[in-house]
Amino acid sequence: MAERPEGLNLPNMDITRIIKKALPDSINISKECHLPVSSSFVLYLLFLNLPLVS
Repeated sequence: MAERPEGLNLPNMDITRIIKKALPDSINISKECHLPVSSSFVLYLLFLNLPLVS
């Protein structure tokens, strides 16, 4: 496991799939938004796992 959250990345295909499922079909998302969305997902997953670690 990475020592810092910046070292954790989700595959771009998974990020694209999650974004497409969450938004209506008429909305297009640029590729530049993948990094902030991926970072948000990773931080959320770390937050969910925090009680299991401590």
